[in-house]
Amino acid sequence: MSLCEKSCPIGQDFLYSLSKVLRKFKICERKSKIVPIRLTVWRGICYNHPASETDRMTFYKIAGFFNIMRRFNAFELKLFLALLMVLDHIDHIPGLLPAELSGLFHVLTRCVGTFFAYLAVEGFVHTHSRPRYALRLFGWAAFMAAGNAVYNAIANDPRLHLSNNIFLTLALGVLMLCILAGTQADKPAGHPALRIFGVLVVLAVGAVFAEGGIVVLPFMLVTYLCRKRPALRNVLYLLGAIALFFLSYVPYPTVHETLLMLSYNSDFLFITVLPFIWLYDGTRGPNTPFCKYFFYVFYPLHLWVIGLIALVMR
Repeated sequence: MSLCEKSCPIGQDFLYSLSKVLRKFKICERKSKIVPIRLTVWRGICYNHPASETDRMTFYKIAGFFNIMRRFNAFELKLFLALLMVLDHIDHIPGLLPAELSGLFHVLTRCVGTFFAYLAVEGFVHTHSRPRYALRLFGWAAFMAAGNAVYNAIANDPRLHLSNNIFLTLALGVLMLCILAGTQADKPAGHPALRIFGVLVVLAVGAVFAEGGIVVLPFMLVTYLCRKRPALRNVLYLLGAIALFFLSYVPYPTVHETLLMLSYNSDFLFITVLPFIWLYDGTRGPNTPFCKYFFYVFYPLHLWVIGLIALVMR
């Protein structure tokens, strides 16, 4: 039995037809970088299919195209998410957006906080000093809380109140991971019962006091524990999303009202982070102070600018 017959359950006739269609529409002639992959089924098709050399190479390119597409480093993905972040918060300006558009932006941006949480877990795993990493996040959380307090005192308007502080949520998440895994990767973290108790305390505190804590902190816990088992991680993400959907769903008299409600109570859509995780190439991007601190500055600054615009327009 040939390698192709062992590896390919769907039949050579179908695969041969597929290759002809793809070549006809020039899907495999794109100029994107395509490199060979170590995928047994595609190697079997390439070298055992009784077609022309062109068809065999077409299959080889298909494998490369779908498995090694263009990926992005953390900085590049953060730039795109920064744009989504602005769309998410622009409704702080009263009356600027209709409810439907504001709800749509809210739906499209549920991936932002969770992807930054994913990167925080990556940072925890790779940082040289876990305590310093946690302290840096707590420091920015304190800075943002102080800035929000100043803004709220100036605005003195409940409609313009700012309470966003994802830094606090991420800091609590990193603290939780420090309790669970220890402050040093090569040293024991302490008694398991104490670690579990500490994790539960942080989860409870974060769920009450931190922005998005009820979603982001369990997300970070699952991401860390399943960091070497992505399939299990994704299943747990999906189960969490389903649970949140049923907790959020409340039927209203009309479909329009129900969808509008779900657009605002859409924490279950954190699952939309998965495409960004897939697009992430595992690298942080340029190692410069600007790239390192840009988002620490951008996050509070864009909220305060939006808040000042709202203050002028009220």
